[in-house]
Amino acid sequence: MKTRLDTIRIKLILAYLLSAVLAGFCIFLVFIAVSVSFYSNFEMFSNWFDKHIIVLFLITMAVFIVLMSAFFVLLTQKGIKYLEKITQIVEKISKGNLGIQISDERTDELGNLSKTINQMSSELKRLIEKERKWEKEKDDMISNISHDLRTPLTSIIGYLQLIINYEKNGNEVYMAQYANIAYSKSLELKVLIDQLFEYTSISNKEFKLNIIKIDAAELINQVVLGQMPVLQEKSLQCRMHYPDEKVYIYADAVLIARVFDNLITNAVKYGSNSENIDVELSKESNDAVIRITNYGVEIPQSDLPYIFDRFYCVDKSRSSNRAGTGLGLAIVKSIVEKLNGKIYAYSNDNKTVFEVRLNSNL
Repeated sequence: MKTRLDTIRIKLILAYLLSAVLAGFCIFLVFIAVSVSFYSNFEMFSNWFDKHIIVLFLITMAVFIVLMSAFFVLLTQKGIKYLEKITQIVEKISKGNLGIQISDERTDELGNLSKTINQMSSELKRLIEKERKWEKEKDDMISNISHDLRTPLTSIIGYLQLIINYEKNGNEVYMAQYANIAYSKSLELKVLIDQLFEYTSISNKEFKLNIIKIDAAELINQVVLGQMPVLQEKSLQCRMHYPDEKVYIYADAVLIARVFDNLITNAVKYGSNSENIDVELSKESNDAVIRITNYGVEIPQSDLPYIFDRFYCVDKSRSSNRAGTGLGLAIVKSIVEKLNGKIYAYSNDNKTVFEVRLNSNL
C-alpha cells in the first residue's frame, strides 16, 4: 500500500527542502571557517563585515541558490534518468519495437507509468500478432476459396464447352455424360458456397440463438434417421449407446442438429472401411457428453490440432474422392463454441472419436 512519501510531489518537496538545508549548511561552514581564520583580528573583521554587508548578502544568496540548485539536481538525478529511460522506451515502441519492457523499480507515479507502458507494449504486441495471424488466415482463406471454387468451375466450363461444340464434333453418345458431370460439379460448387455462407453467418457475433431444452437422445435419433440411406449405401450400422435416464441439453435445436449431422456424415465418410460407427450419450457432472466414433484409418497426431481450422484437410490431395471442403468441422466448432460448449478429437487404435460437451443445465 502506498504511503504519502511515495508520490513524486512529496519527493520533489523533500528534495527541494533538503537541497536548501544542505546549501545553508555549506554556507554556514564557510562562515565558521572565515570567522575562525579572523579570530585574532575579529574587531577588524567585524568592521569590514558591517561596511560590506549588502554585497556579502547578495554574494551569499547567489552562492546559496547555486548550491541549492546543484544539490537539487543531484537528489533528483535518479528520477530524471528513469524518466529519460521511459522516454527512450516509448520512442522505441513508437518505431515498432513492441514487447520491450521497462524495469519496474519504483513505486511512485513513474513506476505506475512504466507499468502502464509495459502493459500497453505487451497488448500492442499481442494485437499486432493477432492481426498478422488474422491477415495470414484471411489470405489462406481467399487462396483456398479461390482454389476450391476454381476446381469445379474449370470442370463445368470444360464440359459445357464440349456440349457447345457438340454439333462440330458429333459426339452424341457422350452428351448425357458431359451434362451429368457438369451438373455434379455445379452441386459441389453450391455445397461449398452454402457452407461458406453458413460458416460466416454463424461466426457473426450478432447471430441470434434460439436456446431451448432438448432431449439429446431424441435429437440424435432424428439425425441418425436422416442418415439411414447413406448408412445403408455404405453398409454401415450406427450403434447408439444411451443412459437409462434422459439427458437434456440447452441449445439451438437447428444448430446442434447441424453439429451432429456433420459429425455423423464425417464418421460415415471416413469410417466406410469398417462395419460400425458408434454414438454414445452420457452425462458427466453438468455436461451432456456426446461421442461419435468411426473405425478405420487414424488421423495423424500432427493434424489433430488443426482439423477444426477453416479449409484444413487431413487428406492433402484435393482430388481425392473423400476430400471435403474443409469447412464442415470448422462449422461444427463455431456452433459448439456459440453454445458455450467444447469439442475435442481423439484418434488412436484405428478409431477416431469426436467428443462434444454441452450444458445440461440452464
